[in-house]
Amino acid sequence: MRIYSFAWDKAHPIERYSSRGAKQAPICSKSKVTEISCFYLEPMGIIGLHEAQSDQLLLVMRGHASVTGAEGQPVRVGPGSAVYWERGEMHETRAADEGLIAFVLEGARLYPERNMPRWLRGQPG
Repeated sequence: MRIYSFAWDKAHPIERYSSRGAKQAPICSKSKVTEISCFYLEPMGIIGLHEAQSDQLLLVMRGHASVTGAEGQPVRVGPGSAVYWERGEMHETRAADEGLIAFVLEGARLYPERNMPRWLRGQPG
């Protein structure tokens, strides 16, 4: 058995895209094109607007955030929400008052629709 840490104090600050109060703790990668990380956003922290370099799936574990995608309209998400951005899509994540903890999967050809039901605006979070 091996035990690793992806705790807040092991995470690296995210300083690109005019981000603030944001850290990333890489967890593992299947290849150079598939990665899993834990993202921590302090209260009112932000990962600024930027282009997705690959398909991305944000899995909210704790806290709430407003996320935007190609539509540019913010949508509030919370625990149990999965936000999917396609490669090339401009997007941003802004944490609410309590901050945010989320896992992010990045890679080619992610297909969340195969396993998770979609929800309409106003549900959940």
